[in-house]
Formats: sequence, structure tokens, C-alpha cells
Amino acid sequence: MSPRPQTLLLPVRPWFVWFSLLCALFLNLLPWRNHGLMLQPDFVILLLLYWNLYEPERVSLGWGLIFGLLMDVADAALAGQHALAYVVTLYLALQLSRRMRMFGQWWQAMHLMPLLLLGAAIMVLVRFLAERRLPGWSYFYGPMVGALCWPVLTHVLQWPQRRARESEL
Repeated sequence: MSPRPQTLLLPVRPWFVWFSLLCALFLNLLPWRNHGLMLQPDFVILLLLYWNLYEPERVSLGWGLIFGLLMDVADAALAGQHALAYVVTLYLALQLSRRMRMFGQWWQAMHLMPLLLLGAAIMVLVRFLAERRLPGWSYFYGPMVGALCWPVLTHVLQWPQRRARESEL
């Protein structure tokens, strides 16, 4: 597979990074029910992965730790459960970032799916070690849905940077 041509984007504004991450946090906190809960992707890790991939100097592993602890408090989960999963997932994505940026969004999603599943597996393992119970297989549907959402998410988050560039021409 040959590398795809890159579109030059304008620099992202710091407020937009913060705003998008706060929106992701609020989406995670919505009261999902029934099948919606089963299919809900972890929006926070998706946004952290996006910004870590496209703006690694702005969003680093420390952000994964901070937002992971916020999610632990919000979900009333074990302290550090989300934080550990987020930091490990972000670290592995950072190792693959140069390769992933060469591909289109669908191929990036295929690279991210195992990382999202690994993050979910880390959370299951931590919960199992503490409480000795396992969720059903449906727990792993959310990461797969998250990978399928990646192309749309990438397009939406890059839109303001492209929009300004196209209006200048």
C-alpha cells in the first residue's frame, strides 16, 4: 500500500483541543441505556488518540492520566483503572503514530481497533483482579464501534482547519 497524499492543515487552536476533550467527557457521561450502553464507544480515549496522533506535542501521556482519573471518578470505577488503560493505549499509539499517519482513516481505524480492545481488556483485568467478576463479551463491542467511528471523527475534527484553508483560496 502506497502512502496517501497529505492535506496541509492549519495549526489547531488550543481551545479547540480542550473543547473537544470536554465534549468527549460529557458524551461518556450521558446516561446510555440498553443497546446504546453496550455499543457506546469510549469517546475520551478516541479523542485522546486523535490528538495524540495528530498533535503529539500538545496532547501527551499526561493528558491520558488526567482524563483517565476524571473518568474513574465519573464512573465510580477503581482509582486508576481508566488512567492505566488510557496511558498504555496512548503510549502504544504514539509508537505507531508515524506509520498510522501515512494511511487513510479506514486503515488508521484498523490499526486503532486492537489498541482500543487492549484498553478495554486492561480495564476488565483491573476490575477482575479487584472484584473477581468479568463482564460479558458485549463489553468489547464499544471499542469496535469506536474504531468504526474513527473516520467520521477524524473528518469532523479536521474540518475547522481545512475550512479556514479553503476559504483563503
